[in-house]
Amino acid sequence: MIRFTKAILAMAAATVLLSFMVAAQPARMTPQERTDKMAKDLSLTKEQQAKVLDILTKSQESMKKVRDESNGDREAMRPAMQKLRQESDDQLKKVLTKDQLDTFEKQRSEAQDRQRGNAAPDAAKAPKAPKAPSATEQSKTPAPSPAPETAPATP
Repeated sequence: MIRFTKAILAMAAATVLLSFMVAAQPARMTPQERTDKMAKDLSLTKEQQAKVLDILTKSQESMKKVRDESNGDREAMRPAMQKLRQESDDQLKKVLTKDQLDTFEKQRSEAQDRQRGNAAPDAAKAPKAPKAPSATEQSKTPAPSPAPETAPATP
């Protein structure tokens, strides 16, 4: 009976752990969700929203086709994916204003940094900590001279 209880507890713990792992992975946004976010972040007009949605939908369909044809070989699909991303970026550049494009590219760069673990969202705003001297630099730095001895005060 104790063995059975331990097995049940172990399975429950594994289930909870697995659910946390799945929840921690970011879900891919649909073209509509991405368009809605861009509309909010970039103040897109209705006309721009329609064009962006069309671009993102076609891009997603093309990328899905590449993924399906590559049989999971990431190296094989990388050049095709990069080409598709460049094509969709080129199309978006024709739709967005200069200010919108600047904001979009900044947000994309920040998101890529976060995804790679390179920076926190506000890393550019945070002050940088002073760099500690390396062991080599420390060995080159002369040791502080001892305090001079003072003669006792005479009465």
